[in-house]
Amino acid sequence: MKLKNNYFSYQFSELPKMFKKVILLFILLFLFINADSQKRIFHAGLLFGMTATQIHNDNSAGFNKIGLYAGGYVSTDFGKRIKFEIGMNYAAKGSRENSGDNNIGYNKYVARLGYIEFPFVVKYRLNKFDIEAGLSIGFLLFGNEFVNGDKQQSVTDFKKFEFAGILGASYMFNEKWGIEFRSQTSLLPIRTPTDGVFYTNGQGQYNIVMSFAVMYYIK
Repeated sequence: MKLKNNYFSYQFSELPKMFKKVILLFILLFLFINADSQKRIFHAGLLFGMTATQIHNDNSAGFNKIGLYAGGYVSTDFGKRIKFEIGMNYAAKGSRENSGDNNIGYNKYVARLGYIEFPFVVKYRLNKFDIEAGLSIGFLLFGNEFVNGDKQQSVTDFKKFEFAGILGASYMFNEKWGIEFRSQTSLLPIRTPTDGVFYTNGQGQYNIVMSFAVMYYIK
């Protein structure tokens, strides 16, 4: 159960290359969508809210880690009921475990992960409700772990990208304001632990995220 003293610092120099690829994908996708109709109208919006998260297979349970969820999106309609949406969000993820204030050998474990995400979502409209499903590509900005308040370094780093599935629903109160709820789960492991990592059962770890946000729709 040995952990190194200083946690790794994420190599930000690699982020521009990843962002360029995602931005290029956005441009190509917009061109493809717009190719079938020169009259297609695009809408934009902002969202701000919170996440409740856990990491599957880290020997803790419960959505105990609360964090920031904010970003923006662009959408276009395909008929009266189908809408396609692309977003760019910041999402705080991770895990928190308190073993009990009165326990001998008390441990407090916190994993703080920050991601820039690019969700691709299809929405189906039912009156004022939208039911949605999609995929998200996330890039890890930082990944910090703390035991009893001390930053640690694991023998296994978090992966620099995340591929996740999305299910959710939203409700519009009027033409401008609405609320959104999403459930998001990693489809590929965010970390594959090796021997010596004490807070995992040896299996791959996955982010599980519940997010709630207020939406502001720009016509």
